[in-house]
Amino acid sequence: MKKQQKQLSVPSLDLSVTKKSKSEDLPPPPNSEEDRITTPTSAPIPADYKELNLEDCENLNKNELKKYFKSINEHNQSIFCQAVEQNKKELVKDILAINSDLINVKTKLEGHNILHKALMGIVDVKMVKILLKEEPCLVVMIDNQDLTPIMFGKIHGFGKEDPNEQNSKTKQPSAIS
Repeated sequence: MKKQQKQLSVPSLDLSVTKKSKSEDLPPPPNSEEDRITTPTSAPIPADYKELNLEDCENLNKNELKKYFKSINEHNQSIFCQAVEQNKKELVKDILAINSDLINVKTKLEGHNILHKALMGIVDVKMVKILLKEEPCLVVMIDNQDLTPIMFGKIHGFGKEDPNEQNSKTKQPSAIS
């Protein structure tokens, strides 16, 4: 006797992968040179809004500072970047306490994040710790040239050393004799 073999039918699956073109992977080009700083939560500037500079912001009390930084716009993003670049630790802490979304500021043309900007300016370890405490991922984010902040600093140079930090180092006795 012959055994009958059963044939099983298996439905075919389409396992083909569609290939995306390179143009789909690239971000759109910036609209203009003026539109330099961007963040997903940008808000329009209110009519009664007074543009302040960095020194003005340092002299504001907590309530005025809160009113100024409660929404995000291009001008206060710029002030925040300046505060980071110029190592204004207390102001940066206060601003981040008011609106932590400012940590995600990125320049459109270069794609630099706030840590790139910090390493370009006069910063010390404390400022970097403030930023990384708020957003640890900043250290691995890349710019438009595929450079992390550390790689960017190694290639283009880091900011100047803080003179106050240098003076405090020379006053301390050396542990090695």
